[in-house]
Amino acid sequence: MAKILDYRGQSAVPIVIEDPRATNDGFYLYGEKYDKNTLAPELNKKINFGRAGAEYRAAWYHSADLIATDNQAVKFGARLQLRKMTTSTSCYPQTSTGNSVVNVQDFNPWATQDTTYEKGRIVEVTNGSEKTIDMNWRYTTYDDGAGQYWSTISDTSYLHEQGSVVDYNKAGFNDVWWHGETETNTGTSGHCNFSPSSHQYPNANWTTMGYGQWPGSASARTNSATNVSTYFHAQHLGKSSVSGKHLYSTTKKQNAAASTINKVEEVSWNSSTCTVTTKANFTAAPSASGTSQGGINLNSKWYNRASSRTFTDPRDANKKLFYSPYFDTYYNFHPFIIGWDTTDDTFTRETDITVTGGHSSTHFDGANVYSHNHSFGGTTIYNETFISGGNRYITFMYLERGNRIDSTSNLRTWCTYAIGSSDPKALAHHSTVTIPKTPNNIVWLNDSRTMLGVMCVGATYIYTFTSGGGWALATSITENVYDMGRDSLDRIWYTTRSSTFAGGLRCYLNLLTPTLPVTITLVPASTSYTYAGSNVATSVTVSALNPSGVRIATSVKLVIEGSSMTFADASTVKTVTTLTTGDLTVDTLVTGAGYNNMSASVEI
Repeated sequence: MAKILDYRGQSAVPIVIEDPRATNDGFYLYGEKYDKNTLAPELNKKINFGRAGAEYRAAWYHSADLIATDNQAVKFGARLQLRKMTTSTSCYPQTSTGNSVVNVQDFNPWATQDTTYEKGRIVEVTNGSEKTIDMNWRYTTYDDGAGQYWSTISDTSYLHEQGSVVDYNKAGFNDVWWHGETETNTGTSGHCNFSPSSHQYPNANWTTMGYGQWPGSASARTNSATNVSTYFHAQHLGKSSVSGKHLYSTTKKQNAAASTINKVEEVSWNSSTCTVTTKANFTAAPSASGTSQGGINLNSKWYNRASSRTFTDPRDANKKLFYSPYFDTYYNFHPFIIGWDTTDDTFTRETDITVTGGHSSTHFDGANVYSHNHSFGGTTIYNETFISGGNRYITFMYLERGNRIDSTSNLRTWCTYAIGSSDPKALAHHSTVTIPKTPNNIVWLNDSRTMLGVMCVGATYIYTFTSGGGWALATSITENVYDMGRDSLDRIWYTTRSSTFAGGLRCYLNLLTPTLPVTITLVPASTSYTYAGSNVATSVTVSALNPSGVRIATSVKLVIEGSSMTFADASTVKTVTTLTTGDLTVDTLVTGAGYNNMSASVEI
């Protein structure tokens, strides 16, 4: 962990801006260009944050880096404009228990179910010949979004070289999510839709941005929103190979039978209007099948349901599958499997899930999940699938607001299941992990989704997954983290509160190394030796594996405990660097009779 930059008076500008174009190495801290690889500053290369045609401005018109306090605007995504996934938290300390914006979550970790579209807040929008770079974030407590963009920028131009930077602030642009394709120039706008009284519920809206004018022109952006329906939570599913249009999967946050609804929607448009077409609508509560008792989802609890990424059906290569959270009447996790036949855009839902090795109710108290109607948001159950050690797994995560479940460990316990290699309906209990504090939100910290950050009030915990041990705590950040995400080099950036300035409402930029190993292995050449009065030359091998089980090079501190063994240079403490190509051999000496122990720790 390293502190990079403290606040120095520039509030109306994102702290980090990374150019999203793969051919451009633009990287800016508080608007000033730095070498992307070395982070060395580059003089006289500063972004003009003025409007198009306006005089040079060192700052933008809207406060971007200001930290919100309880019941204030949250500004999701404003501070870190990175190429890869970034998650922002609500304000701290999140003491409100009523109808408050502090209850909402940043939905960016699960905004898209298609990994090819996974990205951060800054994107490249292109029609094949023209390109625009767009930044966006939530600007106010309610529906307003904000952003700025560089219109019709050439591949050879840097952001600081083009002065036509335009800003916007329009109602309904809340949490805009872009595909980055002009032929489907739509985004998910208003994942969270706020009424004037701050009531939060997941409305799913789609917004067109001036079709025919974007990205070639930076003017006349049209906001046209179409509600799917009240209480629906939307995720981008992927692009149809049949129609060329984009699909969204939605789930309903409501009690009774409505809580079991799964829908798939297709988006089409003209120059000013979005049209939503329903492709699938599964409404019935399932009956008992497999090991599921069926019934209404979680016995009518109100909560947001966030579905997993898609993956290829092992039974049919033409189908994609995803898991949608479902708990039967016994409060046991039996996720729905939604199948997408990509040859004709038809959909199925399978509910006959079989779980072996123990049900979730043994570990997770689903009966006491907080039930919130639209006025009290902040409860999300998100299930995600990933591969580790050649096996597919699924983990469900219960996310809540503030400190609400700090004292309830069986609500902070997440369960992981191994998925049958040939049968996605066969789940076997694998492991559990208990988060030390109320998990407010998560951020994925590698592409394989085997490293994640869990953001809580007063701490963020970094976990890594292995097939042998499940989710394990790798390191902790013991202060409020407001944003965390990755750049294209897989460096992990995060913001904390600055301690330098009165009021403490500004940010400190931090960098976390992503090379945290999950496993360090020490293997002695022999487990015992015969000492006959002369030193015995021997050795130990050292290796370090990352969360994906791949060898990494990292600094490891070795300490010999005991009086009858040293390293070859007669020392008992040594720092070595592990190898990516194989085990590292470290020479040792047995200098006498007795018992010895060697410990290893990673130097971060």
